[in-house]
Amino acid sequence: MSVSRPKAGDSEEELLKLQHEFLKQNNPPAYTVLQNTSAPLTDTLREPCLPEVPTIDVCGDVVESEAKITKPYHFKAVCHSGFPEVIKIETSGKPSCGKSLFRQRMAQKRGESVKSDIRSTGPTKITRVVETNVVRDSISDEVQTENTAKLAAMSLQEIERQRAEIMSTVDPKTIEFLRSAGRKRTAVKDNHDKASEDVEKFVSEIESSVTQVLPIDLDLARNEFVNMSEVEYEKLKWMTELPEPERKNEGFSARFDFEGNLLLARDMNLPVTKGLHHHGEEPEKPGYSLSELFTLGRSSFSAQKVVALNVMASIIRKAHLGVFDGVFDKNILEQFLDCGGLLLIRFALDDNSEGVLPAAVNALYALLCCETDERCLDRIIGPFELMLQPSMPTKVVLDEHSSKEIQNEGGEKSLKDVELLKLDVVKALIRMNILPRLRYIIMRLKPAPPTVIKVMGILIRIARHSVEASEEILKTEGLLEFISESFIPSTTGGTGKFRSREISVQLKDVYGIPLRHALKLIRVLSSHRRQNAVALFNNTKVMESVICYISFDPSELGLPLQESLLLSLESYWTWTVFLTFELGEEAFLSLYPILVRQLSYYEQKISVNSDVHANTFNYDLGSALLGVFEVAVRLARGRRNRRNDSDSLCITWEHVSSITMSACVLVQKWMTEATRDKMISGRKNSAIRDGVSKVINVYLGSSHFEKIVDEMTKIIRKMKNSVSGCLRDPGNLPTLGTAHWLGDKCGSLELTPALLMDESPIFFLESLIRFLNLALETHLLDGLDFKLTENAYQAFGVLLEAHPAKSSAFSGWFCREETTLMARCVELFTRLDDVEVMIDHKVIFRVALDLMSQLQGGQEGLLLYLMDHNYEIPFSDIRKLGCKSERNIWENCLHQLDSMRAMYSALVNADQDCFHRSISEFYKIQTFCVAKGSEGILPSDWIFLPICVLYANIQNS
Repeated sequence: MSVSRPKAGDSEEELLKLQHEFLKQNNPPAYTVLQNTSAPLTDTLREPCLPEVPTIDVCGDVVESEAKITKPYHFKAVCHSGFPEVIKIETSGKPSCGKSLFRQRMAQKRGESVKSDIRSTGPTKITRVVETNVVRDSISDEVQTENTAKLAAMSLQEIERQRAEIMSTVDPKTIEFLRSAGRKRTAVKDNHDKASEDVEKFVSEIESSVTQVLPIDLDLARNEFVNMSEVEYEKLKWMTELPEPERKNEGFSARFDFEGNLLLARDMNLPVTKGLHHHGEEPEKPGYSLSELFTLGRSSFSAQKVVALNVMASIIRKAHLGVFDGVFDKNILEQFLDCGGLLLIRFALDDNSEGVLPAAVNALYALLCCETDERCLDRIIGPFELMLQPSMPTKVVLDEHSSKEIQNEGGEKSLKDVELLKLDVVKALIRMNILPRLRYIIMRLKPAPPTVIKVMGILIRIARHSVEASEEILKTEGLLEFISESFIPSTTGGTGKFRSREISVQLKDVYGIPLRHALKLIRVLSSHRRQNAVALFNNTKVMESVICYISFDPSELGLPLQESLLLSLESYWTWTVFLTFELGEEAFLSLYPILVRQLSYYEQKISVNSDVHANTFNYDLGSALLGVFEVAVRLARGRRNRRNDSDSLCITWEHVSSITMSACVLVQKWMTEATRDKMISGRKNSAIRDGVSKVINVYLGSSHFEKIVDEMTKIIRKMKNSVSGCLRDPGNLPTLGTAHWLGDKCGSLELTPALLMDESPIFFLESLIRFLNLALETHLLDGLDFKLTENAYQAFGVLLEAHPAKSSAFSGWFCREETTLMARCVELFTRLDDVEVMIDHKVIFRVALDLMSQLQGGQEGLLLYLMDHNYEIPFSDIRKLGCKSERNIWENCLHQLDSMRAMYSALVNADQDCFHRSISEFYKIQTFCVAKGSEGILPSDWIFLPICVLYANIQNS
């Protein structure tokens, strides 16, 4: 009876049954082994026949000696194969205790004990330790026999007498040496016996524990399963049940799943079929700890390294979003950097494997870049003042001794990479040649689109660090030129067309396709200083590409519609930066008809009462278009004031004079529509950047104005209880703190501060109040009987009272919009005549004092205005003071206010490169970046600053 072949769907029991039946039949083999029976070669060689030596007769005086014929040489017999036989060493089992067979043989000759490896056991049980006798030669045996016979023939008295005689003749030191050697041999033997007992006990414990918990019977396994005659107990231990997780009231080691989620205590009881269990330090607990991920990241197996890098990237990304705020006893990002996580990622970047490289780029991008920061920075770009970009230098503050020590040793150049890493992550990466490596990745390896986009994000974050970091990117040979040619193309192959849309939509290759992330990198680099913008403008074809992206139809760019619109938006912003530095004016003059036609499109087709979501990009593009016109008008006005408009390629007042009329008509339409609108939306209001006098009074008395002021008040009150997310940042790797501390822990990337939400009207309110200040300053509204209504005063009063005096939520970069709004309100009230009747002047003064310590770099103009116009102490009646001496002191202070104001203004005005100073003189602007990031202009104790300056001057003199 033949046994049927196994089928694909057979279970394990059916396969074992078929195997048992097959072995039971004892069928003959399908082939027969034939042995070679030819006669072997003889094991000896015949004696060779040598020729007989002839006798030679020699003439002359030469005497010939007799030659002795030696016996012929006999060759030793060899094996029949022609090669010497191999020496065979008798051994049982495999090499034990990690020793070779030769070493074991030599140990046996020396009389040492050989321990068998516990893991290499026999068929039934583990081999015990075997004690061997000492091997002796023949002379030692004869001496031992003779000594034993003599001692047996002697009596005890004779033995004692001989012993005393030997002791008296031998040196005492030699006797002591022999005694110590005897004691050592005894101790070694005792320890050997004890170790043998311990090993036997340990072996028996393993056998009993493993045998009790194994899911199969070992005797049955030896008989039923093939190649199971040798039992390996240590390997079988992994088939046993896991121990129960320990219950601890205190904290425990954090473990994460593959998505970077923290596994809580309730997740520790997951079965092995549902949890991520492995053979680590805690096999009973699912997930990976950071130390285990570091070990896995150093693996030589690429798949394990990819898993570790991806999990670390997910953990870091969630940490940036505030998911782990208040969870750990230490900052997880600081722990990651201190334990060498960045070095691990940097080493992985040098691996060109197809899977490791994208994972390493992803991990580095998650560590350096905060996606919510970048999204919010793009959201606030609008008017000229909002084009400012933050620098993000390190926040590590060294003590005086450490700082002097570093300076004495040669500065940062004398520090090692690990030491510099603790001070500044970006500087350490630049020293580790991260820029040449990223250049090689995108130029030679040409990775997939997601990796290319993340490389651009890493370069943007490095560029945001400081002017020095941006210069390092510019000095990297061939990097920006390749990015410009590959990811900011104007046309492809001279055909005048971009690559087909089908290729770009599939996202298999982005080379030769416009990439907005690359254009953003150019904008950030150009924002740092005028020299960077000039170098990029002259050495690349960026401006030519920008013109194409603005003038082409979005469907012709070879991208999805949304990406095409975002690319056009980024093109407007980049052009605004170039135009501010007086670059690209010729392009403005050549595209002037197209820009005017786009402005007419907004005047005729776009309404603020229409669907917000359907017109999202229309509002954003309209705002960017008006931003380009604003810069052009500022350039023309500055040249007219300087009388420097002779160049035909420069923008003059004649070129932009017609734009102002179109903008007035456009804003009249939108503000009239907003008066009738019942909805509140920040996106459609952000396109309104100016106002016209004909509709101001009507709008300020409308219900829409009251609603947006009320909505703004609610947002500011909501921010009082929020804490900046900068608290979670390591000092050597700061962020802008977009996600508030202990805020939304859902892990979503849609985290946006309340000020920057779509429903926030802050940009519209700030623009409206800015226009009112300009109109009152230029007397534009003098003949129109302009006056705020009582409801408008009340709304503004509630808005001012909502501003907190001190709050950590107002210390971040994005809170500068709220402080700007409040400063504009205070400025407006100083220009109105009837404000003291409608609003308590003490409230205005309190807000002005708070703003002086909250205004950040780039807002120096607002700070100087507050100092110039809010220095009068709001006393209703000085005579209400208690005593005459106090009244005299206050009256004297009031007379000295002018000199005090001048002194404070001089301290603020000391920096000659302030951004506010360059606004009136547009051609003097050298940068769009704030060097100190989100730090305040004045310290919290700014009121004592003159005293500190006076003390410093005295000490120096």
